[in-house]
Amino acid sequence: MIAPTRAQVEAQVQGVLRKLPDARRIGLRAGRWTGETHLELATDGGPLRLELVPCRSVLELRERLAEPEPESTANSETDTVRVFLADLAPNELGADVTSRLAKGQLIELDRWLAVRELFQARQLDPRVKREDWMAEALLEWAPPKGYLPVVGGVLDEGTARRAILHEVLGLGPESPTRGSLWQWLCTEEAQERWRTAPEPLKRCVAGWWRPSTGEVAQVARALLDGDRAEHALALGLLVEQLGERARWRLTERYLAGETLSEAAYEQWSQAVLEAMEELQAEQNRAELREVGDRMEILWAELEDPAHEAESRAIQNDWLPSAFELRLDRVREALEGVLDGGSPDALRAAEAAARKLRAHRAGDSSRCDVLDAALALMRRESARPETGPNLASSILAYADDGSWADAARRRLSSGDSDPRMSSLCQRVLELATERREAENRRFGERIRDAGAAVPEHARLAGLESVIDRWLVPLAEQERVLLLVLDGLGQLVWRDLRPGLLDAGWQEWVSEPGGRAQALALLPTETQSCRTSLLCGKPASGTSVDERKGFEGHPAWTARSLRAAYVAPGSLRQSRALPDEVVQLIHGPARVVAVVSADVDAHFESGSDLREPFSVETLGSLSRLLEEAEASDRWLMVTGDHGQVHGSGLERRLVEVDAEVGDGRFGARHRSAEGPTRAEEGEVEVAGRRVISGSEGPGAGGKVIVPWSEKLRYRRAGRAGYHGGATPQEMVVPVSVLGRVGRRLEGWLTLEQDAAPPWWSAPEPPAFRAETEPAKTGGSGTEAPERRRRAETGRRRSSAKKPTDSRQLSLLGPTEPEAAAEQSEKQASRPWLEALFQSQVYAQQLSLVGRRPPSNDQVRRLLATLDGEGGRLTRAALAHRLQTHRLHGLLSQVGRLLNVDGFSVITVDEASDAVTFDRQLLCRQFELDAEE
Repeated sequence: MIAPTRAQVEAQVQGVLRKLPDARRIGLRAGRWTGETHLELATDGGPLRLELVPCRSVLELRERLAEPEPESTANSETDTVRVFLADLAPNELGADVTSRLAKGQLIELDRWLAVRELFQARQLDPRVKREDWMAEALLEWAPPKGYLPVVGGVLDEGTARRAILHEVLGLGPESPTRGSLWQWLCTEEAQERWRTAPEPLKRCVAGWWRPSTGEVAQVARALLDGDRAEHALALGLLVEQLGERARWRLTERYLAGETLSEAAYEQWSQAVLEAMEELQAEQNRAELREVGDRMEILWAELEDPAHEAESRAIQNDWLPSAFELRLDRVREALEGVLDGGSPDALRAAEAAARKLRAHRAGDSSRCDVLDAALALMRRESARPETGPNLASSILAYADDGSWADAARRRLSSGDSDPRMSSLCQRVLELATERREAENRRFGERIRDAGAAVPEHARLAGLESVIDRWLVPLAEQERVLLLVLDGLGQLVWRDLRPGLLDAGWQEWVSEPGGRAQALALLPTETQSCRTSLLCGKPASGTSVDERKGFEGHPAWTARSLRAAYVAPGSLRQSRALPDEVVQLIHGPARVVAVVSADVDAHFESGSDLREPFSVETLGSLSRLLEEAEASDRWLMVTGDHGQVHGSGLERRLVEVDAEVGDGRFGARHRSAEGPTRAEEGEVEVAGRRVISGSEGPGAGGKVIVPWSEKLRYRRAGRAGYHGGATPQEMVVPVSVLGRVGRRLEGWLTLEQDAAPPWWSAPEPPAFRAETEPAKTGGSGTEAPERRRRAETGRRRSSAKKPTDSRQLSLLGPTEPEAAAEQSEKQASRPWLEALFQSQVYAQQLSLVGRRPPSNDQVRRLLATLDGEGGRLTRAALAHRLQTHRLHGLLSQVGRLLNVDGFSVITVDEASDAVTFDRQLLCRQFELDAEE
């Protein structure tokens, strides 16, 4: 008789004890025992000690049975069970022997019987017993407390297989899917477990996996046999681009000589894409870098440079060097545009940029730089006009020129590659020349108008903001007026997304866009801010601001109370001072709070190189919280803006003057005496110029710069700021209320519409082939393969992480086509399952009194999903045919972005809306498959 294993003995003993828990002498009919004689056994009733007693004859068995029963250890409750092992037939035993043994016999040591006991099964599926090695594996790898009891008392083949895969290989207790198998294969444990696995299991495992994992099973088995599982991800990302010779090397070196089918290669690639998307969703940067480094090593090892390796490498969306190759293509195309190329050259650069952005593991910040360069080149090609007068110049900067400054700021950061940095500098110089020309025209028009404010529904002077917009707002609602010192168009564009994300909605009093205020000259705080708060041209301190604002005639005439908070009241701490909180929550109809956080960044001459945010301006986020808590509306504006000027050569002009002499400042020169404006300057005189001895309102005269390259400097300060530039003089005036509120007579500003040149033109739509390809074989194989590849690429694109800040490539298409596509997409099962989800029902209760309808959510998600998960807001609004897109996005974002995970995101930098369907399915427990 074959000698028993420890697992067999333990399983048999557990089976006996399960029926006879008090048994302390158990006899097993078994071959010679050569293992340990004392074992520890875990049972449902607690641990037991097993004393194994091998007996070679009936006489020895009698003698050992006659020995006194073992006593428990003095300070332990652990019992000892004696197990007698003897290869004796039943007719050799006498009654004196059997009467002392559990069940009155030597129990036959049956492997399958032991297995049955481990599963507490009454019977075995006949198919299970066909493979004796399975019994050995189930016994050898059995968990200490046995397996889970089988349902219905029958151990079927599937349960036995899953148990072996779970205990031997460490796979999950369920049948592996392609994804779970690949996740396991990529662990350090997988290869080690495979080395110690039984050989019969290695031969059978691919067949076991194939029904649920497809051809991935063959790949996994080949990688494990070749001891190359650690390369699974990197190789899977390369296989589509490997040439014939490279695949032969792959087979020999990494797949243990096993040749894979085309279906196996395709499914391998798709499985790896899914695994990589999981890594990106988890932001596992270290592992992503490791995979990229491994890809480069493997590509160099497998590919032959003499056989068009570079042309294949550039097609790979994950190979790090492919990103660099694509970057070179974009750079070369842009250089062609800068060197006087035709419109086709710009289109070629756009196509190269689309290919670059399709790379899944590239540096998104470097893509952003190129997007900025392309946007500026599109603007240069379009050459938008500033209009015939000062009003058109002001609005042209607010609606167009400030977007160009945003692109210039992004471009000024350059690139790590000297060649790219040189290209960025060329584009920046071209855009700066354009800005200088526009600034010159603006300065001349300011000079000709004497800094007077032109007539327009969207325009007013800073000194008229209270009468023009604040008073009508205060007549309806309690208002918090936030005056951010130094708030220009660029800073406002940085802050606006954070305000909208925090649940605020922007309103305008006139159609066409946000209101704009024109600063006074010179654009100095003591003049512009005092004029804003006093409602007339003035110059003074915070004391004058308080007196002028709280005593404004508008409040007296309407019996409204106003309160003022000076900038020094906002301490740099986690909480606002109590006196400020009390004012905001107090009875005053209007509370004005002045914050110097923005301007403080530029006291030393710093540029607007890095974007601002609500979080970086500590007092702003706290003020927003108190405004919401006190049920106030917001009006956000500034006293002047800031000149960008990053990366520019500056011409510094020394201004020798004592502080407070009234004639000179950091932003202007005196126009008295023989002094005259020089290149880059204009001399401006008028009622809105505060300078000289005549006093505010009497009219003054100053020399101020229009060029952003010109900076004034006086002792103790670096040169910064300027004067008659739109960057400084055009100040946004924004009115915001909590989402869901209404304001009689005002209109919602759903989106901050970007100019047409900001986003790249929409790429040509994919068109399926209508004629069979002219290739060998059946004539359908190649088109079918291309169809599968195209489907895979579209699916991969749909799952791409959406944390990118790139400019969108997608523009609007015809509404009819979009509506038809949305209708097709809306029929997908995951969409309908979303509305039945318990998590969705819980989220609905958190949105507010007017949650979006299922139809609105369905159309929005279907449209985004049909376009690969990304569209510009203009394109999305066009597809949905809505003018209230911002409110819808805000509501749907609060509905779907569970626990801070962004299913729907809006990137203000690129004006793009992105949708992550895979994250939605995980958050709402949906089936992600079609």
